[in-house]
Amino acid sequence: MSKHIKENDDFDESIKLPRGPIFARISKIHLMRTLMFGALLVGVLFMRKPCSQSAGVFIESFDPQNEPQPLDPLEGVELIPAEEALKNWPKDN
Repeated sequence: MSKHIKENDDFDESIKLPRGPIFARISKIHLMRTLMFGALLVGVLFMRKPCSQSAGVFIESFDPQNEPQPLDPLEGVELIPAEEALKNWPKDN
């Protein structure tokens, strides 16, 4: 047996659970803290989706896909085969 319970005592009489209304044992400060923490959790759950969507839009605003692409430097230039280019190349004397 435990050293807190004497062998002569009855087990039912030695352990007593607290009885009474639950709100009588909770202080007003503890109740206020619990309610504020609950309100914070509810706020986080409800604000999760709108905040994640706006953060996603903000991050996507840095995406370079929406910016215009630079012009191709060879646009409008006609490419000719190497043989034709060498034929038109000035010759050394």
